[in-house]
Amino acid sequence: MKKVSVIIPAYNCERFVEKSVRSILAQSYQNLEILICDDGSTDATKTVLDKFSDPRIVRLDNATNRGNVFTRNKLFGQATGDYLCIQDADDWSDEDRISRQLAQMNQDHVQVVGTNFYRVYDGHKVLKHPFEDYVMERGTYEKFRFALASVMLTKEVYQSIGPIPQLLEKMIAEDNYWLTKINEAYDISVIGSPLYYYRDVVGSLTRKFNRENLTAVPLIKELKRQRQASGTDWVEQNNANAIRNFKEQLLSDANWLSHELLKKAINMVDTEPNQAKKIVTEVKGLLGLKLYSKRLYWNYLKARIRG
Repeated sequence: MKKVSVIIPAYNCERFVEKSVRSILAQSYQNLEILICDDGSTDATKTVLDKFSDPRIVRLDNATNRGNVFTRNKLFGQATGDYLCIQDADDWSDEDRISRQLAQMNQDHVQVVGTNFYRVYDGHKVLKHPFEDYVMERGTYEKFRFALASVMLTKEVYQSIGPIPQLLEKMIAEDNYWLTKINEAYDISVIGSPLYYYRDVVGSLTRKFNRENLTAVPLIKELKRQRQASGTDWVEQNNANAIRNFKEQLLSDANWLSHELLKKAINMVDTEPNQAKKIVTEVKGLLGLKLYSKRLYWNYLKARIRG
């Protein structure tokens, strides 16, 4: 039976990390190596983790906070399994997640599998995008419809693509960039069943909304365009200044920014109406309703929020 290594970076998640770890310990597929790193937490996360004594757990704590990218790469580097999985410490997994992903790999003859997911808001789970199983063929550059943290890949894929770029730490898009590079070289199977529970936590780096989040997708597209044109990109060149300039240029464009803010508000209006209202208020300072498409967004949002 092949061994699966599951990595769990944990930082200041004392309320949620126990459920996250227990969801992996309870997997129907039992041949696991569970690598956990407390990343210099200032709350009781380490105390919670110290309660676990399962022999499959390997602790590799950081003395100080090093960040999510560094910690993920550290755990990947120490993994000894044939397959690698990510589990975020805020989230949890269905008990059959790993067995289903392994079965899908064998069925589709692929080396990377993601799954659909529930978003969890204040204890309520929402399946935003139902779909059937499918395969993203290499180089198709489709939008990722699976939870990025739900990915399972073979060690061979990790060794071929390499670690998540440290340069993108705190730039929001590091997972997306890494998976885009994986999809350039490998097919990805996507399981339509929601086997991952993605918890929206106030203050979480990847889930806290700010304007800079809006630049993630355009940045990934620009980096992809560069690789297609020249075989390399700003990340591979370690050109942080070019990335910052690109993001700043986007955020200084009031037309682009107001359009993206309104799209974001529409996506949030059902699940986070108060945050959607704040965004609409922010757009008032940017938007002169000069473009017809924006007026449509505006009227739609007002109607939804009133309703």
